[in-house]
Amino acid sequence: MNTFIARLVLVVLFAPLGISAQISGVIMDHESHEPIPSAIIRWEGTDIQVLSDINGIYTIEKPAGSSLLIAEAEGYGTVKKSIISRSGKTDFHLTPENQLNEVSVSGEANSTGVNYRSAQLEMNITQSELRKAACCNLSESFETNASVDVSFTDAVTGTRQIEMLGLSGKYVLIQRENIPFARGLNSTSGLTFIPGPFVGSIQLTKGLSSVVNGYESISGQINVEFQQPTDAFNFQLNGYVNQGARLESNVWVGTPISDSWEMGTLLHYSNVPFAQDPNGDGFADMPTGSQLNLHNRWKYLIGNGWGGQFGFQITSDERNGGMLEELQETPSPNDWRYNQTNERYEVFGKTGYLSPEAPYRSIGFIYGASFQDRQAILGAKSTSAEQRSAYVNAIYQDIFGNTFHQYRTGLSFQYDNIRETLFANAGFPNSTPDLAREEIVPGAFFEYTYSGAGPLTVVAGLRTDYNSLFNWIVTPRVNVKYEPITGTVFRIGGGRGQRTPNVYTENINGLATGRQFSIDANPIQAEVAWNTGFSFSQVFLLFGEGATFTTDAFYTWFDNKLITDFDRSPYVYSTYYARGSNSLSVLSQLDFSPIKNLEVRLAYKYLRAMDAFALGEDVAFGIPTHRGFVNAAYTFGESGWKVDATWNWYGERRLLSTDYYPEQYSLPNTSPSYSMVHLQVNKTFGKSWEVYAGSENLLNYRQDNPVIASEDPYSQFFETNRVFAPIFGRMLYVGFYYNFQKQ
Repeated sequence: MNTFIARLVLVVLFAPLGISAQISGVIMDHESHEPIPSAIIRWEGTDIQVLSDINGIYTIEKPAGSSLLIAEAEGYGTVKKSIISRSGKTDFHLTPENQLNEVSVSGEANSTGVNYRSAQLEMNITQSELRKAACCNLSESFETNASVDVSFTDAVTGTRQIEMLGLSGKYVLIQRENIPFARGLNSTSGLTFIPGPFVGSIQLTKGLSSVVNGYESISGQINVEFQQPTDAFNFQLNGYVNQGARLESNVWVGTPISDSWEMGTLLHYSNVPFAQDPNGDGFADMPTGSQLNLHNRWKYLIGNGWGGQFGFQITSDERNGGMLEELQETPSPNDWRYNQTNERYEVFGKTGYLSPEAPYRSIGFIYGASFQDRQAILGAKSTSAEQRSAYVNAIYQDIFGNTFHQYRTGLSFQYDNIRETLFANAGFPNSTPDLAREEIVPGAFFEYTYSGAGPLTVVAGLRTDYNSLFNWIVTPRVNVKYEPITGTVFRIGGGRGQRTPNVYTENINGLATGRQFSIDANPIQAEVAWNTGFSFSQVFLLFGEGATFTTDAFYTWFDNKLITDFDRSPYVYSTYYARGSNSLSVLSQLDFSPIKNLEVRLAYKYLRAMDAFALGEDVAFGIPTHRGFVNAAYTFGESGWKVDATWNWYGERRLLSTDYYPEQYSLPNTSPSYSMVHLQVNKTFGKSWEVYAGSENLLNYRQDNPVIASEDPYSQFFETNRVFAPIFGRMLYVGFYYNFQKQ
């Protein structure tokens, strides 16, 4: 009983934070594939059950601690499925009773699925999805997702950035378990500080997120849930090695301490011991270096409805790149080198209370503090930066009258003390001030949700914050969902977002160049944007199986944006604030199963990203206008074999101009379109072992001339910011997972 209460309380701790768990699908006749209306779908050992509609479609909440979903209908046998994922699609094929009395099937929900209950366009990415590709860290976790694009910022630092809705990843609110994580100095490197095997699931929201989480999200929100301690001893081990000499190892140990305490420890170590240069330009195609990451947490149950968790994380990361000679034991004094070190320390926690008499009433406290130090050298330029941050969010959840009318309200506090310094050689412009700020932001929020028995759900939120730099900030956001029939969902929403830029950190790729760095961004100004979006989702039968079609369109426009401009002046990297930048994103996606055990995902995305440059509005740098996407995953029955293949097609994108460069360095100002294919094969052995092997960029597409003037890196012609495609080429890899759980 104590274990059950502990689990219930810990789940409720996260309930006010916007995490939902929902399974949907279609109930069909095994032979005719006709939908079965009024079938009962229920969780074993609970009172939670629903009926399928006239089209056989159902949606049911997944309670904590329950994994066996049962479907039954009059005249049919019972089918049971073991559901591992928190959300997704699971279809049932029922057999008439005169043929079979009961069927038991072990399976899991789709690895990625739209949360049909949410008023926002929210997708849940499970661990099954993450294991479809070599997910070494969070920046590499979206290869099989069409909503997020991943690219390299330049040709020497190896920094990956994500893009959503045609905007850089810095406009996405990235949280670890609803605590802000990849922001400030961590906005460029934070994705690499979350090892993929640590991740249990990812909730991805397109467009503006809830006001409960703050005002910083503009293009979306990514919330990462780590694997959690349980009431049973759990040991997991992951190993990985690739063609680029990258070695990784991850260990996860979950230990029950008592009926009230559980402890989990996650340890990551990765290393690239030597550099390679397949394209022969004299520069390492990937940086060398290592990362050590230790994460420890404790979960506890106080009693009387109270429980929570606390922990710490320590990350130490070093990266080295540049000319190959510089990476040798005795480098030349004139060789161009890249070195970056990050040291990050943080503590975090959550405490919550669930009223035993009124389970809809709860209160939660989320808190965290961190310190980060980053030092970087790029040729003759170097930067030094420190950040001290603290965060508290207190959330109270209750109802007005009945559960049709719910609300969340609370207080928050964000503190940031950030210092950025840029050092350069004598030929560098003197307009490179130290950028330091102390930002203190107390705030309050209120969010009302109407979700009655009818087809309409409305979430309206308003928060007010006082920013010590920008005074009062008012953030309104509204999302509306309309579901006229089960499985048909329309959504519309919009509101305001704001963030404080970190000029040097977010433009560190501009230092990997021979250009002058012209900064017209002091004093610091807030980036302010408005976003509105529409989506349509439909669950239906295709090839006798459940399928999902989703299309969405989002438009973002900026009242103020920090522009990075390569073409304002020859051989100058300019940063300045401007009004009028905008982005239009349209995505259509179809998920279906043409044959048993085969899941297919098709998608097409159109992006029109425009920036308000000093010379006039123009297409933003590095954003492809068109993208095509196909993912196919096939499971070979009960043999344990799985194959996953992903095809990406990227259209043309604007690159920085070389019209003013000498003739030998002149290149086209737009990239060619190209395709990439990723392939992975997995094999499980019993319940404990899984091995995998695969290839990124199977077709070996590589960009020619990623570095301009590589032979003269201290000249004004040296440029590394024209990367649009892979530099290394085909990347082969192998790895394994080992899982031991003592019941």
